[in-house]
Amino acid sequence: MAQWTAEQAALFSVKGVEARNRNRANRESLPKPASRAVAVQPHDVTDGYNVQRLMRVRKQLNRIDSMMEREDDPQKLDRLASAQARLSEQERILRGEPLPGSRRPAPERKSSRGQSSQGHSAGSFHARPIPQPVASPTPKPGNGI
Repeated sequence: MAQWTAEQAALFSVKGVEARNRNRANRESLPKPASRAVAVQPHDVTDGYNVQRLMRVRKQLNRIDSMMEREDDPQKLDRLASAQARLSEQERILRGEPLPGSRRPAPERKSSRGQSSQGHSAGSFHARPIPQPVASPTPKPGNGI
């Protein structure tokens, strides 16, 4: 097996530094990619087509609800429940409402007096620990203490 010499190590160290610098320069010259998180743009609910479509979907939801109340067959109930789920998803999209968890809540704002918006002072969440008394060990009989 071949052994590394100090000269070889120094040579490859220099080559590694050059390669890293070259790669960094290449990365910086490339255009920056768009954000990976795709923001869902809410639909314009006031658009005439969207309003009509939303009204039709809600009308169908009401019809399916009334059909489900009258139905006793489990297979038909399952199909009606699936149709209701699909229509509810269409309604959510038409309203422009994002999926749960897809929008990050805004950070809680602090007031100028050091209190959060809920009225707690900034330091009240970290209470000091209460010191516990330390008991001295009691001697056991026969230890010679």
